[in-house]
Amino acid sequence: GLENLHLVLSHDFSLFCFDFSGCGQSEGDYITLGQNEKDDLLTVLYHLRKANITRVGIWGRSMGAVTALLGSASEDMNKDLIPEIRCLILDSPFASLWSLSQDIIDNYKAWLPTSILSGIGKATLPILRKNILNKCGLDIKNLNPVERVTKLTIP
Repeated sequence: GLENLHLVLSHDFSLFCFDFSGCGQSEGDYITLGQNEKDDLLTVLYHLRKANITRVGIWGRSMGAVTALLGSASEDMNKDLIPEIRCLILDSPFASLWSLSQDIIDNYKAWLPTSILSGIGKATLPILRKNILNKCGLDIKNLNPVERVTKLTIP
């Protein structure tokens, strides 16, 4: 966000940037690519409303875009306690974490010798899914931000 500070301030907007739990300077052991980070976003929105901020736009890139989408479409959000979300700028969110994981594996197959690929690849995704679910509670097969788009009424 800081690289856009001059642009934002020159149009008489304020800018609020933060690190999600488990990122940057924030505490936490794991990131969940938007699943739990949406709660961080809602906490920030509640804080901004208490500071008399009544309207916001949310910009997120990659995991931040997924978080903005999931948070804005969250059924857990009490709209009376947050600023009005006037717009979303979603830069490079993934549609489905499972599909993204499969695409990444397919792209790396081109770089690895065939002998290494026997026994790995898409067959490893269910094992990774189980390990990730056990370690941090993220089910990579069920993180599908694209399914939440229909819940949005924000441009």
